[in-house]
Amino acid sequence: MGTGALCVIMGNSGFFYWYPLIYYPFLFSGELFQWWLPYLSEKFARSKANFDYDALFSRTTKLIPHTPGKRTPDANHVVLHLMTVVTIVLVYIDRLG
Repeated sequence: MGTGALCVIMGNSGFFYWYPLIYYPFLFSGELFQWWLPYLSEKFARSKANFDYDALFSRTTKLIPHTPGKRTPDANHVVLHLMTVVTIVLVYIDRLG
């Protein structure tokens, strides 16, 4: 994530021009795979069953309905994922627009 700050400081040259275009979609794909696919899909929920969700996230605030046996993104992760999407849109507008 520190390289993102270097992209702002160093400007649009070479590596720093292309880095955000590759990094942020890759980051968002990881967020989708770890949080949203287990929430939306029974098959992925079963494959992620070894994760002790209840011990780690049972006391967190949920913005979306919690389904027992499924990993439900808490409010912190929902906001983080929304901010990642906004960052992706802004980076693509800035770099390609």
